[in-house]
Parts: sequence; C-alpha cells; structure tokens
Amino acid sequence: MSPTYFTRDGHKRYTERVAAVESKLDDLTRKNAEALEQGNQWHDNFAWEQLQREISQADHYLRELRRPLAQVRIVDYLASVDSVLLGCEVDVEQDGRRYTYQIVAYGDDDFESDKILYDTPLAQAIMDKRKGSMFTAKIVNRNMRICILDVRPIKTVKD
Repeated sequence: MSPTYFTRDGHKRYTERVAAVESKLDDLTRKNAEALEQGNQWHDNFAWEQLQREISQADHYLRELRRPLAQVRIVDYLASVDSVLLGCEVDVEQDGRRYTYQIVAYGDDDFESDKILYDTPLAQAIMDKRKGSMFTAKIVNRNMRICILDVRPIKTVKD
C-alpha cells in the first residue's frame, strides 16, 4: 500500500471531517431504535427505512474517508519547484483552454478552488512535467492535449 500524503494542517482538517461523519453515524444509529418504535420494522415505516438508507450511506462514506488514513505521511510543500510536484501551482492549457491548478495533499483539496489531489488522473498526467512541456494524456477515457505554461510553489493552502 502506498503512503497517503498530508500536510499537518490538511491532516488535522481531514481527521476533523472523519470525526464529524463518525458523529453523524452515531446519531443516526441512536435514532434507529426510536424509528423502530414508531412502527413495524418491515412494512409501512418510512422513517425507519429512510434511516437505514442514511446509515448505509454514512457508513460507506466513512469507510472511504478512513482509507487514506491507513498509511499517512506528513509532508511540507517545497519552497521552489521546477516541475509539477505535490505542493505546486501550475498553469496549463488543456484542449485550448487555460486553467490554474494547485496540486495538493489530502485535506488541502478543494475542487471548487482548483486545489486537486496529487493522485487524481489529471494531476498524475502532469506530474513531473516542466514548463513548456506539451503532450497528450488520456484522462477519464478522453485524450487531452496539455501544455504546461508555468509551474511555481504554492504560496499558501490556507483559506
């Protein structure tokens, strides 16, 4: 099993997220007995049936969240970079459109802010490439023409 990279702050945020889901699952489990008292377990008990779905979803999500915690490695982002690495900000042109991404560790990711995990297909495709690199990569079953326009260290990962 490969290590999962976190920054110190990212690991703290991630474990807080895991704890929040654990707490939600505990609450749902406690409500299970209450829902059973409201009606028959097998028929005409929508509250209980809905609760079972929510417990199943929360349990599945929690298992997925815990997976990266199996082999944690704490890292610091580099102060200087000359190729795409964990902890860098990269300007790319993908199929004629320009984007800026930050390649980040677990707990620092935020897709809406273009902070993508180092192990995503896009990050893996551009990893170790240098400014000026032009190549085609297959990402999610689609060939994409990518050009690395600039690479620099992340200034900050805090919001």
